Amino acid sequence: MATAPGSTHPLPNQYELSALLHRLYSSVTDPRELNGFIGQCSQHIGAVSAAVAISEIETGRWRYFDFYPGPVDLARVYETHYAEEDPVKSALLRLPPRRFYFSHELCDEHTQRTHPYWVEWFAKLDYTDVCAARIPLGAHYSCHIGFVRQTGAERFARRELDFLDLLLPHLEQALQMHARMDRLKVMADLAQEHLSQTGAGCVVLNGDGRVTFRNRIAQDLLREGAVINELDGTIHLTEPRAEARFRQLTKDCML
Repeated sequence: MATAPGSTHPLPNQYELSALLHRLYSSVTDPRELNGFIGQCSQHIGAVSAAVAISEIETGRWRYFDFYPGPVDLARVYETHYAEEDPVKSALLRLPPRRFYFSHELCDEHTQRTHPYWVEWFAKLDYTDVCAARIPLGAHYSCHIGFVRQTGAERFARRELDFLDLLLPHLEQALQMHARMDRLKVMADLAQEHLSQTGAGCVVLNGDGRVTFRNRIAQDLLREGAVINELDGTIHLTEPRAEARFRQLTKDCML
């Protein structure tokens, strides 16, 4: 069986690694940072492109794509022509999760010489080598992350995959946080729908005490502004002592 050659590509130092993880966890509140994270990983290991994709285990259908850098229609072309019989995806579903694999561990030489995924898809994009891993996401979803190198480049080395393996627990944790945030957003939407229909004035504040939602009744009351009003996104009371007490009360509640 073929083995991966050594590599002289410099891996991140501790400061670069810290910045990389910071970007990953920042993606929980700003999903655009996830693309930046996989882009930085690509640069550190000498990959020309990368992708994070989430598939539905029962149906095998992809539910989410994030490519770096990739043409805008890359996901559509892949799903239309290659996703159903993707040999790398099939291999990852068979192999133990939470570790990166070399090309020769994912597909044998015959598959790489004959399968359309390799001879059409990879050749068209001028790719020649891949490393990939799978992270289970509960009982129903699976995350696949992969990096590729351009034709003519040296193949991925063991030290580079060891480095990527170190990142996998953090990626798994970040994806779990993404899922929790999604559930919280759904709950928040349901709560706001309920507050919109209630017979009382309701205002929602964020952690900085700024208004993020007000229902119709509260909006009318705040617009009148005789006792309580909204100014620059914050709630104010016209009576100074009541204002000070309100500020302390909201601070205590948030803490």
